[in-house]
Amino acid sequence: LGGAGYRIVYPAWELARYPEAWARELERHDEVWAASRFTADAFASSVRVPVHHVPLPAQPAMTRQLSRRHFGISESAYVFVFFFDLTSYIERKNPFALLSAFAKLRAARPYADVQLVMKANNKQVDPAAFSRFLAAVRPLERHALVIDHTLSDNEVKGLVRAGDAFVSLHRAEGFGFGLAEAMYFGKPVVATAYSGNVDYMTPETSHLVPYRLVPVQEGQYPFSAGQVWAE
Repeated sequence: LGGAGYRIVYPAWELARYPEAWARELERHDEVWAASRFTADAFASSVRVPVHHVPLPAQPAMTRQLSRRHFGISESAYVFVFFFDLTSYIERKNPFALLSAFAKLRAARPYADVQLVMKANNKQVDPAAFSRFLAAVRPLERHALVIDHTLSDNEVKGLVRAGDAFVSLHRAEGFGFGLAEAMYFGKPVVATAYSGNVDYMTPETSHLVPYRLVPVQEGQYPFSAGQVWAE
């Protein structure tokens, strides 16, 4: 970085502590902006320049309305929607917990007309993890739909609108765009009561899921040693 301008960095992060090695890079800037109070606290504990909480807006726009038929979604079912990206660490997004919860719903209400729709991005980044995910889906495949091809931005927004509720049993979120956009569209949102999403998700506006903190295992996220996240 050169010149005499005032430099602001707006990084993404999803754990409670920011790594010291990266913190020194952030200090090459004059201040750090954070999307949530959770990430602001993480940065502030590691960097020696001012950290400011600057919330992100969530006001999605659609160019064309899309029907459930466009996505191959059941016309009659109550549909739960979830997104995750394999570049963003599958254990953090935790689709396996959602599959377990949905299996319990199916067992408790075997005749209920429900469907779980999961949009997975970048499956080629971690083929082994994606295969493990598909194996977990298989027992529920009559009632669970996986969309793994690329969608346009309008289709992503349309998928949120096509569902009845949005669910995320994440272990940690820096902000949680999918959750915020679903709330903007007026959808009931169910999510872990931990990390960046609790800035805008409250017991009055959302269905928050209790958790316990567990250690982040090696390989599940960068700089995982000594870190914890929600289960």
